[in-house]
Amino acid sequence: MKTLKTALILALTGIVCGLLIGATNLLTAPIIQRNIEKRAMRAYQDFFELDAIETTEAKGSYVYEYVEIKKDDKTVGHIFKAKGTNQRGVVDIVVAVETNGKLKGVKIIDTENTVGFYDQYEGSDGNLTGLIGNEIDNLAGIDLIGGVTQTGELLDKLLKDVNKEALNYMSVDLNHYEDLFGEGAVAEIDSSFTPTELVTKKEIVKDASGNVVGHAYTATGNADEDIPRKGKAPITLLVGIDLAGKVKGVIAIDVGHTDTPTYFGNYYAEFDKQSGKELADLAVDVVSGASISGRLINVLLDAVKAVAANE
Repeated sequence: MKTLKTALILALTGIVCGLLIGATNLLTAPIIQRNIEKRAMRAYQDFFELDAIETTEAKGSYVYEYVEIKKDDKTVGHIFKAKGTNQRGVVDIVVAVETNGKLKGVKIIDTENTVGFYDQYEGSDGNLTGLIGNEIDNLAGIDLIGGVTQTGELLDKLLKDVNKEALNYMSVDLNHYEDLFGEGAVAEIDSSFTPTELVTKKEIVKDASGNVVGHAYTATGNADEDIPRKGKAPITLLVGIDLAGKVKGVIAIDVGHTDTPTYFGNYYAEFDKQSGKELADLAVDVVSGASISGRLINVLLDAVKAVAANE
């Protein structure tokens, strides 16, 4: 009888505890969700100046919401929210994308993963580092960090799903000619140009008033030795040259190399340094550890120099 009484007390205690836990979860869940939404909004405001947002439910494997960012009734950016669960719990991120398709940043807005581990993927500004790709259409995940691969593998899946789903919700307004020559710049094929082995296209660039302001050259080629898992992978560059023979800039149009900060990603800063150079000085400094990419970039730039100098 005593045993039965003890069992009954334990059962009742379990039921009461279960009810208390359920009630607590019922009360706290909305508060937790509101806090996550507040952190998400702060992230939106960190990425963009805005006065309104429009949200759409998304149905990706991990992407669950698309947010259109607006200011003065104009779309100024895009946000994709994605979350998933690993052995350590949930990870919820926001991915910010500019209207031209460039990644603005990625932040974790909620996670049950352990502090000291997941935050190894964050930079000093709270954005994820080690992203593979710098535009929404070439976002291919994240570099994994030894010792924290559980978080990294989940982040990798979330980012790849954003890449897969993004263009179902947003259109990318890409105008590399405006990036090189300024607002309103447009290009037309120079039909008189004879392509070379590496320089495949020359375009005449005009400003918004129709005045010729320079030329854009497309150069593409393959690496001189194999890159792990990618072989002799190609790179395609767009190079802008103004009428005075000065470099307007260099843009990577297609990158078959490992596009991470450790490898090809080193050269985005080098491309930024090219603007304003004399044509003869067009070249990047080859970075140790990413020399295959660097050598190919300079081969392509040399090919552009040779063509442009003879015209």
